[in-house]
Parts: sequence; structure tokens; C-alpha cells
Amino acid sequence: MIEGGGFCIVRCFGPIREPRGVCYAKKVTTRADILSALGNFSKHHSGPSLESFEPEISESIRYLGSSDALERISLNPYWPKWGSAWWQMSVLYEMGLVDRIPTVVANAMLESMADKYLPIFFPADFPPGKNASEHGPCHCSLGNMYQILRARGLDVDAKLPWARDFFLRYQLPDGGLNCDDSVYFEPNPAGSIVGTIAPLEALLFFPRGKLTPGEEIFIDRGAENLLARNLLRGSHPEERLDEDDWRLPTFPRFYFYDTLRGLHFILRWAELRSRKIPIESVSDAVLALAWKFPTGDVRSERESTIDAPRTLDRNASGVWERGFPAGTFPLLEKLRASREYSPWLSSQWFDCVRRLRETNVLAG
Repeated sequence: MIEGGGFCIVRCFGPIREPRGVCYAKKVTTRADILSALGNFSKHHSGPSLESFEPEISESIRYLGSSDALERISLNPYWPKWGSAWWQMSVLYEMGLVDRIPTVVANAMLESMADKYLPIFFPADFPPGKNASEHGPCHCSLGNMYQILRARGLDVDAKLPWARDFFLRYQLPDGGLNCDDSVYFEPNPAGSIVGTIAPLEALLFFPRGKLTPGEEIFIDRGAENLLARNLLRGSHPEERLDEDDWRLPTFPRFYFYDTLRGLHFILRWAELRSRKIPIESVSDAVLALAWKFPTGDVRSERESTIDAPRTLDRNASGVWERGFPAGTFPLLEKLRASREYSPWLSSQWFDCVRRLRETNVLAG
């Protein structure tokens, strides 16, 4: 940022060759400045077709309908990472293929969550024989699967009537959530952007009729938290180490964050809640994306799961233990190997550009 507001891409990223002759080393303070920087692309280009992923998609669908998937879900809906039904369902949802998730596995997932999960977050509050790892949902994972099952047409709130209030109960003073329970006992607890984004999407994108007053407050405070961070600033020293990663779009995301995901949420929030977005709160994110992807073709530049190579899983005695190698599956591996053009990320970026152009959500 430069004095008086606005965006200076030369200062943030070093000397660059600016695309399309656009000079970003100036103040960006108006909606017209944003629209000028977005350029003239009218649609994202064609990229890999779904047909090229069809063998791997079909394999995931086959697995999700298998007795092995159903048995594992009955033991735990979430663990282990990254190859169990939870993650394969997530990828199909992000690819726009939620309707191809077998009904039997969607129902089994919801039943297992209702059976295994307690509406408890702090480890000390669990009753004897229960623990946070096996019986407590974290904010990011619950927000993620809530969206998937609602999109699949299931009545999640009938089975998990506590889910939406769970998010509200644990919102921190800064408007965020944090999946690290110890943070809540710090003098100035700060929310985690990863722990916050999926619950915000869940409540805003999948309302249960009209939003309750409490849900409106939760969503608005969460959105204001993202805006206060300019969509790409960490709230505490450990999280600030992730800021460079957040600038890199990632696919699939699961519950992970990048600035495109944050921008997409904020624009939909402003439209649905009739709010104005301060330009200085989103200009850095918008212009960085516009500079990096001037044609609208967005690449996945980060492998979101690489920092979690270990997982909780059952040992030979049936006891859940940490330290097992994390799994994978063919569709995830093919998506990981695709580093050229992501039709799914590009479609989301185009939707953001459309909203910036066609709606009056920017203040200025």
C-alpha cells in the first residue's frame, strides 16, 4: 500500500513487466481504477475438459459407493487424510460434481457425523470415553462438509441441529474462529482465516430459510475480519508466515484459504447483505490477481495438502493414533499434477470480475 491508500505492485513484488501496459504503481482509490486494472477479458479460456478427468472421477465415485468407504465412514467420518470419503466428496463438490456423489455415501456421512460428533470444542469438556480428535468437529471441517451435504440436497440441520449455532458460539472478539482451542485462552485471541472461511461460506451460501439475527451478526463480523486483513494479512505471527501462500490460488482447496476464495466470499456477502466494500480493503488482492492472470486463465499454484503428510488413523489394534502417512487417491493426484490452467479457479475469478463490473458493491 502507498501513502493515502491504494496499491503499489512494484513495491510489493519488486520490478515487474506490467501486463497490457497497465501501470499499477499508482493509487487505486476508485471503482474506475479497479475496472481499468481488470482489463477487457470477457471469458476464461477453455482448458482441460471434464472428460480428461473422467477415469479418475469414475474411480472416486466407485470408491464412494463401496463397502470399504461405508465401513470407514462408520468408524470416523473425517479421518484419515487425504484419501478417505470426506476428501473425495470434497473434490467432487469443488469440481461442480456434487450430484455425482452417491446418495448412499452422502447419507452415511451425515449419519456418522450425527452419531460420532458432539457439539463440543474444548477438549476438557468432553465426557469420559470421548475426545476432541474422534468426537469433536473443528470449525473448518464442519463448515466444509456442511456445504457439501447441503449442496447434495440433504437436510443437514435435521441431523445436526446444533451445527449452525456451533459456529456462532465460538466466534472470537475479532470476528474469526480458530481450530486451535488453546488460542481461546490467550489474552488477545485471534481468529484463523483457515478456520473462519468455510463456516462463513456455509452460513451465507446455505441459509436455513432467512438468516437469524445471530447468523447475520456472525457473518457480518466475519466478513469485516477478512476486510480488516485486506483478504491477505495474517492476524498473528504464525499465520503471517502463510501470507505468501495465500496469494497462490490452490485447487482443490478443501478448507484451505487463498485470496481468490476470500474475494469470492466477500463479493457475494456484499451483494447478499447489501453492504459496501471499502476499495482499500480489496484492492491489493484484486490487482494482484489481475496482474498475475491478465487473460483470466487462473492456475493452481500451490498444493494445499503438502504441509500435512501425516494423519490420524487406526493401528492394528483398532486404536486411533497420530503419525500415519497421509493417503491420497487418483483424482487428487491428477489435480495435483495439473499446474497449467484450472477451469474451476478461472470460473471463480471470472465470477468475481463479473460482480465487480456489474454490481455496485465497491464504496467509491
